[in-house]
Amino acid sequence: MTWLKQFASRLTALFRKHHLECELNDELRAHIEMATEENIRRGLSRDEARIAALREFGGMEQTKELYRGQRGLPKIETFIQDLRFGMRMLEKSPGFTAAAVLTLALGIGANTAIFSLVEGILFPPFPARDAQQLVAVYTSGLKGAGYSSSSYPDYDYYRHHFRTLSGLIAYARIRVTRTVNDTTEYPWAEIVSANYFEVLDLKPVLGKFFLPQESNGATAVVSYSFWSNRLSSDARVVGRSLTINGHEFTIVGVAPKGFEGVTLDWGLAPEFWVPMSLQPQVLPTGTGLDLLHAREARWLLILGRLKPGQSFDRAAAETRTLARQLEQTFPHDDKERTAILLPLREARFWPGWRESIRRVLSLLAGAAGLVLLMACANVAGLLLGRGTARGREISLRLALGARRGRIIAQLLTEGLLLSAAGGVAGLLLALGLMRWIRTLGISFAIPLAFRLGLDGRVLAFTLAMSLISGVAFALFPALQASGLSPNDALKGSAPMFSTNGKGHRYRNALVVIEISVAFVSVIGAALFLRALWRAENTDPGFDPRGVLEAVSELASAKYSATDGSKFYSDLLDRLNALPQVQSAALSWFTPLALPRKVDRVAPRGARDVPESVGIKTESNVVSPQYFGTLKIPLLQGREFSAADDEKSPPVAIINQTMAKMLWPHQNALRRQIRIEGEQANREIIAVAADAKYHSTWETGTPYLYLPISQAYRSEMRLFVRARGNPRELLTEIRNAVRALDPQVPLFDVQVMSEQVAGSLSQVRVMSTLFGLFGGLALMLAAVGIFGVVSYFVSQRTREIGIRLALGAEPKDVLRLVMRQAFKLTAMGLGIGIIGALGLTRFMAGLLYGIEPADLLTFVSVALILAVTTLLASFHPARRATRVDPMEALRYE
Repeated sequence: MTWLKQFASRLTALFRKHHLECELNDELRAHIEMATEENIRRGLSRDEARIAALREFGGMEQTKELYRGQRGLPKIETFIQDLRFGMRMLEKSPGFTAAAVLTLALGIGANTAIFSLVEGILFPPFPARDAQQLVAVYTSGLKGAGYSSSSYPDYDYYRHHFRTLSGLIAYARIRVTRTVNDTTEYPWAEIVSANYFEVLDLKPVLGKFFLPQESNGATAVVSYSFWSNRLSSDARVVGRSLTINGHEFTIVGVAPKGFEGVTLDWGLAPEFWVPMSLQPQVLPTGTGLDLLHAREARWLLILGRLKPGQSFDRAAAETRTLARQLEQTFPHDDKERTAILLPLREARFWPGWRESIRRVLSLLAGAAGLVLLMACANVAGLLLGRGTARGREISLRLALGARRGRIIAQLLTEGLLLSAAGGVAGLLLALGLMRWIRTLGISFAIPLAFRLGLDGRVLAFTLAMSLISGVAFALFPALQASGLSPNDALKGSAPMFSTNGKGHRYRNALVVIEISVAFVSVIGAALFLRALWRAENTDPGFDPRGVLEAVSELASAKYSATDGSKFYSDLLDRLNALPQVQSAALSWFTPLALPRKVDRVAPRGARDVPESVGIKTESNVVSPQYFGTLKIPLLQGREFSAADDEKSPPVAIINQTMAKMLWPHQNALRRQIRIEGEQANREIIAVAADAKYHSTWETGTPYLYLPISQAYRSEMRLFVRARGNPRELLTEIRNAVRALDPQVPLFDVQVMSEQVAGSLSQVRVMSTLFGLFGGLALMLAAVGIFGVVSYFVSQRTREIGIRLALGAEPKDVLRLVMRQAFKLTAMGLGIGIIGALGLTRFMAGLLYGIEPADLLTFVSVALILAVTTLLASFHPARRATRVDPMEALRYE
């Protein structure tokens, strides 16, 4: 430590020496400049005057010797001097400093929080080696449209024929049951190909991973979080057993910390990974479908790694070639399908939703950016106003020989100090915003798992934002301040700007920008609020109040289709017999939820269901009493009954929109349809009223209902309508399930009204965040116009006093000042309307049931903003009417 103290001592002495030299040189330079000006007045040219001044103060060589000390390290000393001087100046104006730092903290904090959100969703870190070399393979929909999962036979074909990829893995996120001390849990897991961890190049914390050359057996890899939280970080965990889906699995390894699977759009992270060979144990179908050999079963996601020297474009071309070969070899299953290659960063969640999610995040980032723009404009206005008070100081420094660049550097340094303090305060505010955003439960059209927090990239972003904003708001005021005439100081007056000068016009321009930006921000918030109000007050076509829902799955309990149908029938009988239950029913899908199945349907006689005849419709599988339980009206016909079993003629129920599409102006009852892939026609036994199936803003969606006894599904949603509080039924429902089979899982229990409210979470969060940013923008606009009107009054105090002395009424002065505020407000609103029209077009896909250029919203926001800004200008305007004419005439 001795050498460190010696170094610090020498460095301090060196700084002191150069500090004295710099003071001497500054004083010498000032005298030289004054002598040069005096020689010019005597009739010498500037060059001759400069040479004469240098000779007067010791000759050019001596002066050059003094200037040599200002190269290199003294520049650092100069910067330190500027920092110290800037800190002293900011300390002398605590009100100004606090206002500027708080304003910047609002802008920087909001942008940091939103950047963390964008980074966590679109650019999450991935712990694998050379993650940029990982690519995802998707099978397209029919005619190459959209994205689809792939079948295991397709994966097997790809991994044996790819030449540009060094490895190919397949995986799927699944729900399993785990038994612990007679208690059943329902965690997420992943079923993966044996080379999964090898291709990702991950290293286990303990034990080993699956090896392609081994049979793997009944083994499992557990996640780091499961090992640390549930297994207490037991170092002897390898070799312990887990009971999954009623089967014993041996733990062979622990995944690395931070690895939570490839995809982020399945909700919770997987707790286990099991090899693909164990699919019958962990993912039984209950229908006899062999997932490892059925080409029509598209349930897997595929990921590969580019070989060294291979490009993404070459691999994409090979992917399309292999897809064409599959189509030619297996036309029945792969007809009109291709394959799509995407980089890993675009495959962390389902790519079909990426554009929608990117649009939402872009809007949030844009709103936060507008807040920062307004913050910078406000601080720039504060600096311009502060420059008025410092005009004499700056003029005097210029008169004493200070260079303009030196003044600009000093003022920029003060701006950077403000931005640095604003950045630190903004980071603290960002942490609070992140916690608040987590409480909002922000969600998108699909469930996404992401993390909000401060990491290296977020801190770098905040630093860059602070530096850029510091230069942005300080540069022009510094240029204006450094342009003052030194003669003003000698005259004893140093006004910063005249009323009609560039600085005043610049302040006005800043306020106009703030008002226009505030209008755009508030328009966005108002449109989302109106969309939310409309969505919440739209009839969904069913009644979720008093209904408890839960998910049951029978395949893991090894039920066949026949046994599963009987189990569900017995369960409904037990529940309907309970006195607290009005009715109970089953459904494959939950209303206003994401999963869906699309079928092509045509009227009777169209055997192949060609596109020219059939229509695409979403379908669902339901039990008897489904429509009565959810209170969906039947316009014609009857509900499904126990008689509609696999031995009876196939039947179906369609909604009103589908009936009109297939048989316009005709009765659909007792007509027949053919569903693509089915051999027999189905008779329409009822027409149901239209409902909202995925969102409360959708309209005219054709929908088809099939009976569970004729279209069995092992996983079903249970809906129970209670006579009282639906939560009180949970124990009774669990007891009914256990009485039939204690091995059958029941999970995802929730009140249906809460699930319906959750379907509006995206628009609700957007409304909340846009409302926050719009409120900040409105506040900053009000502060900005208050400042400019106050400045306007201070600059024209003498004029106002003369007007009052000559007999002007206070109302005339008030009108004069308010007219200036009105002009700025009108200009800002005009520009804001143009900007808002462009913004709302970008928002069109997210405004549910609201026109982007909604006239009522535009007029209301314009009035709110106009009233707010005019009220902000009223106080300084009223102060102007109270100016004492005698004091104003002496006003300097």
